[in-house]
Amino acid sequence: MNEVEKKLGTIISLLGKAELIAAGALLVATLGLVVLTIIFRYFLHRPIMWASPLVTLCFTWMSLIGIAYVYKAGGHISVTYFKDRLRPVPKAVVEVLILVVVLLCLVIALWSALQILPVHSKRFIVGLRLPRSYLSTAVVLWGISMVLTTVYFLVGSIGRLTAARKGE
Repeated sequence: MNEVEKKLGTIISLLGKAELIAAGALLVATLGLVVLTIIFRYFLHRPIMWASPLVTLCFTWMSLIGIAYVYKAGGHISVTYFKDRLRPVPKAVVEVLILVVVLLCLVIALWSALQILPVHSKRFIVGLRLPRSYLSTAVVLWGISMVLTTVYFLVGSIGRLTAARKGE
């Protein structure tokens, strides 16, 4: 493992821990807001107008942060039946190609999210008086986190490909 991979690994690890804490806090906040909404609406007969949009905002952020964390932890769903049956060099090549495709898709998603930010900054979330860019900013931060993680995985896969080629 080279110096760049170690530093990137440290950054990814710290980012993953921060994402886990943030997603947990947002989960607690979301559940608390839902309970508060139920109490006020059905027991006190005084609905809170801003609670529902805030739940949506918290849930969106929690979901995207959670996705980024699960990706870092390797907990995502993948079908590896065919890849695992390959010899070391073709297997490493397939891993690199998959990560390149994932990276391209993430860059496209991130670029699209950056393009929509100016539009969303002029529109507001009903009930909160916050710009809709608070929602699209979650996608931008998720995209940056996922791109960094994919680059880290790609560096590791290229290292495994190089090692597999030496061992041919």
